[in-house]
Amino acid sequence: MTLYFLCVALHLLAVTLWIGHMLFWSLFVGPVTKRIEPPETGEFLQKLSVRKGGLGWPALVVLVATGIYILSYKGLTWHALVSGEIFRTPYGYVLSAKLFFVAGMIAYQLFVGHRPAPKLIYADMLAAFCTIALSIVLARVVAVGNPYWDFKLPQPYLKRADHQLGPKGKYPESLGNVKIIVKSPTIWNIVSPDAQLERLASGFQFIEGPVFDHEKGCLLFSDIRANKIYRWTPGEGVSVYRAPSGNANGLAFDQAGRVIAAEHLNRRISRTLADGSVVALATHFKGKRLNSPNDLVIKSDGSIYFTDPPYGLNSPKAQELDYQGVFRIAPHDNSLDLLTDDLARPNGLAFSADEKTLYVSDQEEKNLMAFSIKEDNTLEGGTVFARIYGDRGAADGVKIDSQNNVYMTGPGGIWIWDQDGRELGVIATPEVAANMNWGDQDRQSLYITASTSLYRIRLNIPGSPSK
Repeated sequence: MTLYFLCVALHLLAVTLWIGHMLFWSLFVGPVTKRIEPPETGEFLQKLSVRKGGLGWPALVVLVATGIYILSYKGLTWHALVSGEIFRTPYGYVLSAKLFFVAGMIAYQLFVGHRPAPKLIYADMLAAFCTIALSIVLARVVAVGNPYWDFKLPQPYLKRADHQLGPKGKYPESLGNVKIIVKSPTIWNIVSPDAQLERLASGFQFIEGPVFDHEKGCLLFSDIRANKIYRWTPGEGVSVYRAPSGNANGLAFDQAGRVIAAEHLNRRISRTLADGSVVALATHFKGKRLNSPNDLVIKSDGSIYFTDPPYGLNSPKAQELDYQGVFRIAPHDNSLDLLTDDLARPNGLAFSADEKTLYVSDQEEKNLMAFSIKEDNTLEGGTVFARIYGDRGAADGVKIDSQNNVYMTGPGGIWIWDQDGRELGVIATPEVAANMNWGDQDRQSLYITASTSLYRIRLNIPGSPSK
């Protein structure tokens, strides 16, 4: 963490020095040397002992080196950078602006940086502001299609090739022993020191919502930005289950085995029927559209609980509800009830093994809340069960195992607590993890959706049978 903040400071310093260097030569050296006779100009510059462009190259090297480290620290992969998918992330706009800025710096140093100062006058200052302005404009163009900004191109412009990753290819790929950050020796009851982390598929845009189909032996998961729901089958690889998906996020199976999805784009909870048709279960509350349903979990009585933050909205103006709620859809008539609106950004959620407690992550507050479920399915209480720290990841997906240990994605990987809130450890992931779920027939495989890749690890304790 200390190295990270040091790199951020050096990164900002490099930008400041370079701009300051340009302005210094424009506002001071240029005008002064213009008023001095040519024979005296060389002597003046020699006394100044600063060669034109002298700070530019060191600043450029520091800017690039610290930028690479910062991106790595935040969990962004080389694949995301090379493929261009990084420009569809929250960091995309800033990164693209900096890339254009660096390109401007290089061009300036090569073609302008060593010209005699008297010939420049205010050219340096103009170049500085033009570089910054052009970087911002070009970055804005590159940013088109990023769901974190207020505008989008039509979906056809954002389509990508499907990821057909079968057994004859690179995947599944063993990544060796998983890295465990130990907070308590009890963690070894959950995960073995020699547990292997596997990458099952990769190359996606941003995947979420894994759910295992025990009848068919396959895993469904959503790629929000690709607007698709994928199916991963052992021995076959990845295929498209549903497209378009309404930018679906969280997925679950109801008691009849039908897929229930939280759709960002359509701002609804939907059900996919046996014939492939999709019907809406919840779209409005008291006459106002839902924000953008995020994650969901289904109780044994058929009730659907879901979170409704505004992450999928194109603009804050599109939000009709003045809060971010946790809702319940009744199984008998699909009526919608607001359970709580006290959370800043409710995200992942899960039931305890006995379904008497509902855990909800709050991404903005970086904590995990615990609510007691009353007999009428309403909530009471609402206490902070656990807090997370760090900035490489967020409080997101939540799951419970059969012994009531609590799992939540967070900075660095999968955080685990016992049922009393004691932190046990973190299962480190190569990419920023967004969600997870239990799979395989014994429910002892934890499937993890992490940015662009799907991972799996075998654990010692089976997951809770809750949907």
